[in-house]
Amino acid sequence: MLLGTYKQSGGRHHDHLVFVILNAEGHGLRRTEHRYYKCDCGNPLSPRELDLGDRQKQSWPDCMPWREGGQKRCPECGERFSTSQEQWVRPRGYDVVPDDEYDEITDEARGVVFDQYDGECIACDQSADAVHRIVPPRYGGSGDPDNLVPVCDEHRHRRGHIFLDILMPWEWEDVSGLDWESYVERLREQYSSGDSTAANRVVSLCDDMLERGKPQNPNPYAESNLDDPVEIDDAVDEGESATPENVKVIIKRVGEQYPDAAGAPERDVLFVMRDRFDMDRERASSTIESLQSKGEVYRPTDTTLEVV
Repeated sequence: MLLGTYKQSGGRHHDHLVFVILNAEGHGLRRTEHRYYKCDCGNPLSPRELDLGDRQKQSWPDCMPWREGGQKRCPECGERFSTSQEQWVRPRGYDVVPDDEYDEITDEARGVVFDQYDGECIACDQSADAVHRIVPPRYGGSGDPDNLVPVCDEHRHRRGHIFLDILMPWEWEDVSGLDWESYVERLREQYSSGDSTAANRVVSLCDDMLERGKPQNPNPYAESNLDDPVEIDDAVDEGESATPENVKVIIKRVGEQYPDAAGAPERDVLFVMRDRFDMDRERASSTIESLQSKGEVYRPTDTTLEVV
């Protein structure tokens, strides 16, 4: 169900036409767990992994802004990272539809959509030249009339297109910057005068969403989910080896940044070890296990470390 559209500035190249939808499944969307990007070597590229890959890159004159803004690299294999269609879709929590499973748009479906909108573009008063999918095929967007709108040539070729699910409010600011709460309030007011079952459902959903409020974005690459990397530059000098004493110094220093926690988070310890000693993940983990087997390090919890 299409609730509305609005235009958003997309920068110097073109604006975006944003489709706001209610029933995601009715458009063909299939939700799945949010997943990290994955390098060709098999390394899951969490934000911390990508940050570590940036820190390991070398440049002249070793300018940090260039390194952070350059193309990302995998810290395990050193290869430059790029996302495939599947990689780009799944962090948003959607399943990918292979090209050979795309649902074709039939002439009958086109006719239904043109009749429904009197042959006018969904975004302006011009005559429509074609139909456009609200949810694109790579997300599973169907070729059914419910997922189609008529558009003029301007809004078909010279505008970007974004869809936003009203029931997934975390995507709004992440994708478009739209004030979700204000929009839901306007939506509730718009549908409150209707007597239909659909109108009553929209009003009820709006009430529920406004009562719950906006949750944290589950996309693993959302800004709100990213922690600052641990910095303990003065703990161990550059160029030193991963001796037991140096590793224990790192565990102690990381633990100092979490005084209320049950030890130092192991993920932070491993991050610093890999960064400082130029180690891969497997070697860093095995070093910790070796110290634990010797009784020099213990685990207060499954995910934290302490020095004996």
